[in-house]
Amino acid sequence: MYKRLLITSLFCCAALLSIAQSRLLEKKISFSYQRVSLEYALEDISKSYQLNFSYSRDYLPLQQRISAKADNVRLAEGLNTLFGQTKVVYAVIGDQVVLRVDKNKQIIRPIEPIGGKIGQLESPQPEVEEMIADVGTVETPPPPPSRPDWVGSEQIEPAASAEIDDPTEEEPTEIDQELEELPEWLRDKNLKKRRERVAQISILPFVGTNLERSDGITNNLSVNVLWGHNGGVDGVEVGGLVNSLKKDMIGLQVAGLGNSVEGMVHGTQIGGLFNYSGAYTTGLQAAGLLNVARSGQMVQIGGLFNAVEGDMGGVQIAGLFNGVGGDGETVQVAGLFNANLGNTKLQISGLFNVAGDVEHAQVSSIINIGKRVNGFQIGLINVSDTISGAPIGLLNIVKKGYNRWEWSAGDVLHANLALKLGARSFYNIFYLGVRMDNSLSNVPERDDRYSWGFGYGLGSSVALGRKTWINFELLSIQVNERERLTRKLNLLNQIKVTPEFVLGRKFSLFFGPSINIMVSRLYDPDTQSYGSTIPNYDLFNETNGTTNTRIWVGGNLGIRF
Repeated sequence: MYKRLLITSLFCCAALLSIAQSRLLEKKISFSYQRVSLEYALEDISKSYQLNFSYSRDYLPLQQRISAKADNVRLAEGLNTLFGQTKVVYAVIGDQVVLRVDKNKQIIRPIEPIGGKIGQLESPQPEVEEMIADVGTVETPPPPPSRPDWVGSEQIEPAASAEIDDPTEEEPTEIDQELEELPEWLRDKNLKKRRERVAQISILPFVGTNLERSDGITNNLSVNVLWGHNGGVDGVEVGGLVNSLKKDMIGLQVAGLGNSVEGMVHGTQIGGLFNYSGAYTTGLQAAGLLNVARSGQMVQIGGLFNAVEGDMGGVQIAGLFNGVGGDGETVQVAGLFNANLGNTKLQISGLFNVAGDVEHAQVSSIINIGKRVNGFQIGLINVSDTISGAPIGLLNIVKKGYNRWEWSAGDVLHANLALKLGARSFYNIFYLGVRMDNSLSNVPERDDRYSWGFGYGLGSSVALGRKTWINFELLSIQVNERERLTRKLNLLNQIKVTPEFVLGRKFSLFFGPSINIMVSRLYDPDTQSYGSTIPNYDLFNETNGTTNTRIWVGGNLGIRF
């Protein structure tokens, strides 16, 4: 039984993964590049179509110049075109496009602008008579691969005379210059040997076992007594003060002060003060003060703040604030505030939250700002364009929400004006009412022939039909009886149930009963009793010390627009 259940579960997971990968490959993309670096093309496509490329900078020919063009084609077709001139192959794993080099792949190079046919296979490199001394014995190059029938059937257009500047291109290192003198087949063979070592130890940058070649070598184990500057790490790096890498970090990086990686990070960075990643990051960044990354899927834990320049998925936890410059399914928790210029899943902060679309919720003590909120907001002030759940706060502003003016008449305060803001599921009520009290004035010349009240309330509207709703509301109103302002407690609490009938596009009629609970500490010296004089009758009347409570049932009728 359990074995069958396990097999079924694995089969379902594999099917879901296959569907997700198929959808990603069906995505349509367009691009046009003329002699730009592969790195520039990957970054441009990643930003334009929110694609996550995963690769090692040590092994991919990022500085190789390519020319490719695609117009609204499937992702799979576009990637085949893009990588057709390189030995790069790809595989889709989840939402990641993983890249690697396949030395056996046949590459196609377009002939330069002098003319010719597209698809010319790369010709074999000539034998090399003089090699760099420390490269090793020269091997005879393999014979050129046979030319497929479909290659060479189309002409290419002349290329533009001016080259496009590539802002991501780096100056070649000394090792790159040495290897550039070799044929490609020999350069590929010796590249790993020249740029990888099992271990290194250094005291300061370029003061260690790798000497002046430190920033061009990737180490499996790297130990920096004080401050080290190396090419990359594929394993573990430990530093007394600072670890600095020019390329990628795969594995674990720990430093007393901080870690800085210009390339990709896949693993864990732990820094006493800071961590920095200049490319796509997956894993964990934990620092006493701050974590900074370009983009990625990660968990960031910072004593002060966390910042991601582009898209991010994962979790950010900070003592002060978190910031994300792009989109992402991100959970943010901060002591002061969270800011996400794109979309987010959940934000929790001590002061305020700002985001684009919110998938679940925003919770803060002061203000939450979002666009389309597919959940709820809890804060003193909540602002959104639309919201599917409830905005719970003192003031809720929903641009396309339940925003109504209301005129009504009632038995307690005769003329009433109310403003209702929020969503139908939960809205705020700001209230003002007036009552004429001519019969209660014993001195006609005094300006005490009216009572008035102001208050605040909460409400919710439930649909009964296409044009019929019912509103449930709670109101608290401070009533000023025949004076400008009553300083003693004279609070009218109302529970209203009012059916609403939509009569026009922006007009509706409502009426219904209300339960009135008056709690008053007003004192009448003539009757030597406590309580309000407004109720005409009551179902309950009791005085406890100096506080009188009266309960009765009334009614309301009005229009809403």
